[in-house]
Amino acid sequence: MLNIKKPIILFTNFWDANKLIDIGFFTFANKDNIYNVKLIDDPINYNALSIALTHPPIKSLPNIKLRFNLDRLDFFCPTYDILMDYKNGGDWIEYISEYKLLLKKRKVQIVQWIKSLMPDNVYILCCWENTSKGANCHRNILYEAFISSSTMKDAAIYILRNGNGDN
Repeated sequence: MLNIKKPIILFTNFWDANKLIDIGFFTFANKDNIYNVKLIDDPINYNALSIALTHPPIKSLPNIKLRFNLDRLDFFCPTYDILMDYKNGGDWIEYISEYKLLLKKRKVQIVQWIKSLMPDNVYILCCWENTSKGANCHRNILYEAFISSSTMKDAAIYILRNGNGDN
């Protein structure tokens, strides 16, 4: 194990997470150190979770039932109304504002979840968007909220991946 003494929370999309699990590891830099994180099944040191309102069709990710417990962390999901307002031509700045307000309302649940995480384990938070191509996604907002929060910023190591598998 890494012996970092903190959980690692990786923000990415379902396809990138699937690719990382296929490879069995990923690398990241944190404070002058480079870490190689192994994703091992026995004992399981990672948990892939959804922060999206839905998950991809089973055929598009054949191992989804094996790799993703398909548990959805509802307190990280935007509401259907917020999402649909944006998808139907809404303003991204307004979406950010509404989603941040939603996170503030859910802060107690979020803090409880963070406190429940195991040190050195990897929690892969997945949603749909491949942000490497410029798409907007709430996981970027969530990541920024964690690293800027005085309560949350030191609770875990946060890693944001655009979702193209190359970063």
